[in-house]
Amino acid sequence: MVQRGHSHVVGMWARFEQRVHPAFGTSRPERVTRAVVRAIRSERVEVLVNPMPVRPAIASWALAPGMAARMFRLLGIDAFMLRVARGAHGDGASSADERLPENSSMRL
Repeated sequence: MVQRGHSHVVGMWARFEQRVHPAFGTSRPERVTRAVVRAIRSERVEVLVNPMPVRPAIASWALAPGMAARMFRLLGIDAFMLRVARGAHGDGASSADERLPENSSMRL
């Protein structure tokens, strides 16, 4: 599996014409292509392409989700993702909202 991280050149971020939050970092498609070839040739199970250290972030969400959520708020990632989600739906509404309980903190 090649985990490419985010790219503002192709994919979701390019489609929404949004810059990726600086805390995520970005990967260029050429780097991802090289990683795929390297993974196939070396038979590696996992290759991380993201320039930012994602493993500590993933571990923090698994081991201390409350702390990870506070870090996201401190870095402004939650507000950033909310703006992106609202922009993707045009008027700020989301069909995902309809599937969440009324008191959910995840509602858009």
